[in-house]
Amino acid sequence: MIAPADRIAIARSEYQALDSYLQGLPPEGWARASACEGWQVRDVVAHLIGTTDFQAAMIQRALKGEPEPPLDVKGTTVRSRSEAIARQAIGLRERLTPDLLTPFVEHYRQLFDLLEEALSSFAVSGSAPPDTAAEPVLADGGVESAPAEGASGQ
Repeated sequence: MIAPADRIAIARSEYQALDSYLQGLPPEGWARASACEGWQVRDVVAHLIGTTDFQAAMIQRALKGEPEPPLDVKGTTVRSRSEAIARQAIGLRERLTPDLLTPFVEHYRQLFDLLEEALSSFAVSGSAPPDTAAEPVLADGGVESAPAEGASGQ
């Protein structure tokens, strides 16, 4: 099992690689098809921005001793949740366009600050973080794969 601090380091490294890719993306690259069927790069980035808000809320709940997911997640099907996520990502992208990069950087900075706070809090208290709290962030490194087919921009 990977230690939480190591998971955060992996997530931060993945975020930095994705940030570097996005920093070098030409304006037309944001409208390019992503590896996610039916999604453009800008849709995936908007999804990642929205995901940080959910992850931050889960961590904040865990810090308060409330590791259960919010009510809007309980009892939903994978399909209904996927459709809702897609709608939210597109709506967020429409509200944030043309500049998705600034909120992407800011949301991830805030998320990593919160992760560090949670790690410190649990270390000081001597308790282990609830499994459900940081799992959405830490399970797979916290950052999804690069939004385009190959980070080279091809």
